[in-house]
Amino acid sequence: MSIINDYSNRQLVPRLLSFETSNILSLNTNTTNNTLLKINRFELDNYYKLKNEWKNEKNKILAIEILMYKIIHESLTINTEQITFLKEQKNHLNLIEKEILDIATCKLINNEKTLEPSYEDTDIRNMIKKIRMSTNINLKNPIQWCNLGYCYTKLGLKDKAKRAFLISIGLNNSNRHIVRTVARFFLHLGEVDFGHRILTMSPRIVSDPNIISAEIAFSELIGKKSKFIDNGIRLKDNKNLSIFEKNELLAQIATLEFSHGKNSKGKLLINECLLDPNENSLAQIAFLEKKHVIEPIIEAKTSVSFQYEALARHHFNNDNFIDAYKYARSWYNFQPFSSYPAALSSYIAIELLEKYHEAIEITETALKISPNNIILKNNLAFAYAKSNKIEEAVNIVNKINRNGISEHDQAVLNATTGFIAYKLGDIEKAKIGYIEAIKYFRLKKEDESLARALFNYSSILDKDESNIILKEVLELSKKNTINELIYLLRKKNIE
Repeated sequence: MSIINDYSNRQLVPRLLSFETSNILSLNTNTTNNTLLKINRFELDNYYKLKNEWKNEKNKILAIEILMYKIIHESLTINTEQITFLKEQKNHLNLIEKEILDIATCKLINNEKTLEPSYEDTDIRNMIKKIRMSTNINLKNPIQWCNLGYCYTKLGLKDKAKRAFLISIGLNNSNRHIVRTVARFFLHLGEVDFGHRILTMSPRIVSDPNIISAEIAFSELIGKKSKFIDNGIRLKDNKNLSIFEKNELLAQIATLEFSHGKNSKGKLLINECLLDPNENSLAQIAFLEKKHVIEPIIEAKTSVSFQYEALARHHFNNDNFIDAYKYARSWYNFQPFSSYPAALSSYIAIELLEKYHEAIEITETALKISPNNIILKNNLAFAYAKSNKIEEAVNIVNKINRNGISEHDQAVLNATTGFIAYKLGDIEKAKIGYIEAIKYFRLKKEDESLARALFNYSSILDKDESNIILKEVLELSKKNTINELIYLLRKKNIE
C-alpha cells in the first residue's frame, strides 16, 4: 500500500530556504515601527566598519556585504552607490552576488522579485563552486555559509551541509534568516532538540515574532510547552507590528487555540492572519481546513508567492486530485527537504492517477535528499510493484533496515510486502502481510491507515470478500472524511 505521512500535527516550522528565496518572500524584512527589531549593536558596529572600509577602498566584497545588511535590515536605506559599482562589475559576479544585486535593485525601486530561482542539480553544483570561491576570499560571511549549507542539503551531502550551517550560526546567531534556516536544517536531520536550542539561544528570541513562532512550533514537536508563549502573545497584540510581520505567529497561536478547543479564538486569529499571510501560514490554514476547524478557503491569495502547499492541500481536501497532484509536485520542487510533498505526490500518482512511472521518479529523486525515509521507500516499492517491476520492488523492500523503525511503518511495509507477494503469485503470503497490517491499524485505532490497507487488501480477494471489505472502507472513509477513498469507491459503485 502507498501512504501519506502522518501529518496530523502540522506546526509552523520555518521553511529551509536559500537567502535569495527568503528575500523574495520578504521573510527577512522587519516592518515594525518601534525599536523591538532594530539592528543590534554588534551588527550595527560591523556595518559602520564596512562603510568606513568602503570609503577607503571600493571593492566587490564590501559592496555585497553592505547591500546584504541593507536588504536584511529595513532601518538601513538602500541607495545607488554600491548598486552602481556592482553593475559595472557584473561580468565578474558569481550567481549569489548577482542575486543579491538584483534583490537590492528591486528594493531600491520599491519592487519585489517574483520569479522562482532555478535549482537544478547542475545549477546547485555551479553555485557551490562559486560560493566556495567567495568564502575562500571572505570566510566570515555567514549568509554565504548558510547558502552553502542549503546547496549541500539539496544534493544530499548532509555532513558538508551541517558543517556549513554550524559555521554560519557561529558567525551570526541574531540574523533571522540564518537562525530559522539552521534550526530547520536540524529538524530535517531529525535533531529537533538541537534545532530548538538554536532558536532559544538567539538574542532575537524575545522580540522577533518569526523566531518566537518557530520556537513555539519546535516546542510542540518535542512535546514541551514553550517558555516564550507570553512573549508571542504580547507581540501578537502589538499594533506597531504589521500583520505580515506576525502572520506566522498568528497562525501558530491559532493552532494552539484550536488544539485546546478554543475554536472562536482560533478563528479570530486566522481571520487576522488572512489579511496578509505568507505561503507557510496559508498552508497552515489549509491544514486547519482539513481538520474542519475552519471553513474552506474560498479564494487563493493570489498575491502570495509559492503557495503550492496551501493549494495542494486545498485541492486534495476538495476532491480535485489532478490539481492537487500538480501543486504537490510544485511544492516538492520548492521544498524538497520535506518528505511530505513527495509522499503526497507519489500517493496521488499511484492510488488516484495510476501514474506509476511518475511516482517512481518522484520518490527516487526525494530519496537522494532523504535516503532513510521509510514512507518514500515504501511508496517506491509499491509503485514498482504496481508497474509490474517486481524484481525492483523486492530489491527496495529487502534493503530496508527494519531495526528501530516505528510499529506504524512496520505495518505499512507488511501491507506492501503482501501486495508484492500477490504479484509474485503467493496469495497466502500476501494475505498474511495485509492481515498483520490491518490487525495493527485496528488495534491502534488508526482509521485512515486501516481504511487504506483494507482498500488495497480488497484488490487481491474474490468479488464477494472484496465487497464486504469495501463496505467497511466506505464506513471508515465517511467517518474520517477520507475523500480520495470515497472517490475511488464511487468509481467501483460502492456508495
